Amino acid sequence: MTRLTPDGEGGFLVVREREFTDEDIQLFEAARIAEEQISPRGIPVEEELDPANKYRFRVEKRTNFAVRAQEQARRKWEKDNPKSDGAGLMWAVSLD
Repeated sequence: MTRLTPDGEGGFLVVREREFTDEDIQLFEAARIAEEQISPRGIPVEEELDPANKYRFRVEKRTNFAVRAQEQARRKWEKDNPKSDGAGLMWAVSLD
């Protein structure tokens, strides 16, 4: 919030209240640090970097139907619009 208060000399002082408390900022920072420590695979980065740990690839036979619907819509659009550039188009998905 921003307030203007008279400065006593015919002008005004701009007073801005903080949007976040110190506790809010500490929580944001803690969450950022915790998030940085987890890899995109959901494994702690330190574990991934440890050469003693061995990993194997595992195929999960699951279908993400939202991604499937997006991909089908994109392919149909490309087929129906062969001379158009679809770069930057966003393919929104909603649950019927």
